[in-house]
Amino acid sequence: MAAWWILAATAAWAGGPKVEIDGTAVRGSVHMVVTPSVVLEALQDPAWEGRIQQSRTETTVTAREGTCHQVAYVVPHPIMTTSYELKRCRVDDGWQVSLVASDSFDRYQARWWAVPEGSGSKVTFQVDLDSSISWVPNSLVRGEMRKSVRKLLAAMSDWADAQAPSPSESPDPSSGRAVP
Repeated sequence: MAAWWILAATAAWAGGPKVEIDGTAVRGSVHMVVTPSVVLEALQDPAWEGRIQQSRTETTVTAREGTCHQVAYVVPHPIMTTSYELKRCRVDDGWQVSLVASDSFDRYQARWWAVPEGSGSKVTFQVDLDSSISWVPNSLVRGEMRKSVRKLLAAMSDWADAQAPSPSESPDPSSGRAVP
């Protein structure tokens, strides 16, 4: 048990993703070295999250209306493949996500925020969900979602680090990349 606390404290101290379960919601945030506009542009592609994690999730845009996309996801898993469709809409400081249909969730609402922080941005992802699978307790689903959010935010942070100019480069202020 003490080792877990040491690892959690080390990750928090190192500036890694901070993820918590608050009631039915899982919320995580991380500082990134790129501006909010760079993060929000990347999030515009519904498949981007899966690509940076090298996930096997299949992503298909099924409809577009204004700044909203309806997106079907198929997540392969050895025990059970999950499929769901979400409506993703751009809002001022991020993305709002709501459930359209699912074989695994009764409720799924999510929100992305990217706001300026220092020379980069603070990116927050919150997801609030309930499983429709009677033999899978929601506490287990939220625990797994907590791990997934931490992994996603860490992958996003690594991606952002790769976007930042190296110390030998002279940063272009118009690029949206934060100066380290």
